Amino acid sequence: MDIQGCGACCLFRGHSRSDLAEGMRMAGIATLAKMVDEADRVLSFGP
Repeated sequence: MDIQGCGACCLFRGHSRSDLAEGMRMAGIATLAKMVDEADRVLSFGP
């Protein structure tokens, strides 16, 4: 399983790549769009 965090969200919260868990990486909006396009289902959590 590939775990990716939103790069903009991480930076906004003051996290750098070195703060991420092992095997996790920061990704951008293009990666998110590709993941959503290729997924069978997408869950979105928000207010």
